[in-house]
Amino acid sequence: GTIEKDDYRDGWQLVVNKVENIDIIKEKYAKSFDISLNNQHIELFEKLSTILKQNQGQCPVRLYYQVKQSRGVMLLNSEYSIAPNQQLVETINILLGNNTSRINY
Repeated sequence: GTIEKDDYRDGWQLVVNKVENIDIIKEKYAKSFDISLNNQHIELFEKLSTILKQNQGQCPVRLYYQVKQSRGVMLLNSEYSIAPNQQLVETINILLGNNTSRINY
């Protein structure tokens, strides 16, 4: 939309051109879904895998991991691509701990 001067009311007005569902916008512009893991999460990998497969879509999933002195990034294969939305972020954060997942734009 745009913000325009409204001379009739002597103020400003917001003109909306298009309204879209926020989850559709998130999926459209998401570059990746990022998850941070460490050795405390090993026992939760099966549950994490199930959650990702239940939310299939087109957005790639990247795992950031740190185990002892090793750290790295791994892109999961397309069978784990997801449809990014806030509910998925919250579900994974509850499973793994706060701030472990985010949508990267």
